[in-house]
Amino acid sequence: MERIYLKDYHASMGILVDISDPEDYHDNKTIGSINIPYNKLLYHHRELLNKDNKYYFCCLKGVKSKKIAGILDAYGYNVGYILKE
Repeated sequence: MERIYLKDYHASMGILVDISDPEDYHDNKTIGSINIPYNKLLYHHRELLNKDNKYYFCCLKGVKSKKIAGILDAYGYNVGYILKE
């Protein structure tokens, strides 16, 4: 599981997923990201993700993105997480 800083992310590296709640995403949208809230991703990852793709997760403080990346890594997904600062 890879950790990178937002300034080092490029779209060619994988799909950027902001796991914030929709209200927080609207107020603090990470440019270039799609929004899949943490709980929705946790319980519906089989329907929402493809194990052939690389995903990077981000959130406002990085705590939940690190947690979801660890969980999904254990499930066999190719994931990393991004720190905004």
